[in-house]
Amino acid sequence: MRRITKNKKGMGDFATFIIVVIGLLLMAPIMLKIVNSILDPLETNLNATSTTAAANVAYVQGVFVTFWDYLIVIALLVNMVLLFVFSYLVDTNPVFLILYIIAGIVIMSLAPYGIEPAKQIFGMSAFSTEILELPLTSYVVTYFHMIIFAVFIVTGIILYAKFRGRASDL
Repeated sequence: MRRITKNKKGMGDFATFIIVVIGLLLMAPIMLKIVNSILDPLETNLNATSTTAAANVAYVQGVFVTFWDYLIVIALLVNMVLLFVFSYLVDTNPVFLILYIIAGIVIMSLAPYGIEPAKQIFGMSAFSTEILELPLTSYVVTYFHMIIFAVFIVTGIILYAKFRGRASDL
């Protein structure tokens, strides 16, 4: 007898992505601190021997910094799109409503505890140089609760419209 299993590839929910975003927010200044502490002295030492090599090290450092900044913002945007998809597809299958509710409860209960370490790291003077290099990420950390709240308001309006439009069919 052959066992039938469901293909579970790509079945992450919004709460998982929020945890990933918060993890990226925590890692970004720490990774930049490590990279800057290695590449700044290397660039200074290489500048004495070859200005081209020093310029290339500065270029690599700049690419790394912008990579982390955009990675965090793109991950947050993917989270928002996923929540919009859940709310838009709620009329096709009731499972999407359950996923939306579970994701909403998990996010609203865990977001304050997850974003607080990121705020602590972003407030430390040891990471001031790295924070200045991450303007988009700093914005996300500062307004994280308002961004999540705005997403829930908009998706709530979508859910209301879905249920309101379907009320005449019942």
